[in-house]
Amino acid sequence: MKNKLYLPNHLAGIKRTFIRLRFHDIDHLMKARKELQPIVKRNIEQQIDGIIELREFDIPYHSRETLHFLNIIRYDVRVEQPELIILAFDFECTKMRLKFPTHASDQIKLRQKNQ
Repeated sequence: MKNKLYLPNHLAGIKRTFIRLRFHDIDHLMKARKELQPIVKRNIEQQIDGIIELREFDIPYHSRETLHFLNIIRYDVRVEQPELIILAFDFECTKMRLKFPTHASDQIKLRQKNQ
């Protein structure tokens, strides 16, 4: 069951049932798609059965199977962090209350910090 996200009232929680079909090779996939497309077209026009659309048929078979069987391998490699040398500048300035600072009337102080 999935929400119909394309409907204007998709937040109402209306759900649909989906049938997932998996195939061992491209030939079976193509044969099933060829058989289902006219049924889907007829159902859209006449609302006879519940099958009204095909999904994910535009994704190539090998790409979809790669996604389904993708294994993520993590390597636990620890790299020693280099000693950090930090050089930071801190700008401070004076300004009139509730005004933005301007170079004409306000002083600028520059502080350099080494660590």
